[in-house]
Amino acid sequence: MNKIKILAIIGKSGAGKDSVLKCLKMYPSDDIHYIVSSTTRPPREGEVDGIDYHFIEHDDFIDLMESNQIVEMSVFRDWCYGTSAKDLSKTKINIGGFDPMRIGILADHSSIDLKIIMITATDKERLLRSLNRENDPDVSEIIRRYHADEEDFKYLHHEFDIIEIPNHDGSIDKVCQSILDIVDEWGKID
Repeated sequence: MNKIKILAIIGKSGAGKDSVLKCLKMYPSDDIHYIVSSTTRPPREGEVDGIDYHFIEHDDFIDLMESNQIVEMSVFRDWCYGTSAKDLSKTKINIGGFDPMRIGILADHSSIDLKIIMITATDKERLLRSLNRENDPDVSEIIRRYHADEEDFKYLHHEFDIIEIPNHDGSIDKVCQSILDIVDEWGKID
């Protein structure tokens, strides 16, 4: 049985994970399927259902979980986030953004072949990006995320093989090309 290939993109807040995922989507490929996770939280301004997330009701998410249709999930601030089995391709490399807790769940699936890419940036870059992405940033929330990430990401390298790709100012296309090279190589191995 062929395993489902998932290329999990992770990164601390402000490292550029979401920007990298948006950039990757500008390079169409017959070998890539972009995962659209499901969430019970309401859409943020500008988010589109089916593109940014599948926005579903809490009871519907629970029904999917109970019927084993959710491959992995986590809860943050009483909102559920997860990947539905129906949103994974069995014939392509699935690419999506994940948090550390969800990585551990994916890694436990015997039917999944998992590669993890961590987008990195300096602490200064991360903080500046976080401050600059909104007109009136919630500084307390930015600081909370910074400290939470330090704890959440602390042990990942001890548990998993992770490919680190630095995302420094002006290098987003370079980051995307590095990821696409990994996808090309992974596709050739089979």
